[in-house]
Amino acid sequence: MAKSVTKTQYAYDLMLKMLLPSGKQDIIEQLDIAYRGFLKENKNVKYNFPVLILLGQFDKTGKVKQYCEAWAKKENYPLHIIKNASHFANADNPESVNHEISNFIMNHLN
Repeated sequence: MAKSVTKTQYAYDLMLKMLLPSGKQDIIEQLDIAYRGFLKENKNVKYNFPVLILLGQFDKTGKVKQYCEAWAKKENYPLHIIKNASHFANADNPESVNHEISNFIMNHLN
């Protein structure tokens, strides 16, 4: 699982550290709860604040890429690709993630 969501050794090691305390069954139960409620809880949600969507260049987790692209297109939200990153982009390429967030905040302060 850690390999599938990371691109760099640092991100892989960090993800492994986060996953190790949980057993396989715990992780399955947590994912089941999250996915079961996701569509129901997020159906027809409209935000009245700026939204930035970040997507790792190599993210192949489920349908994350398709969902991000569709959401950005449908709602006209900016979608920024984080180079050399997978699903755990903030660990794979923290400098780029922080840069995108900082720019987004600076562009939406006024």
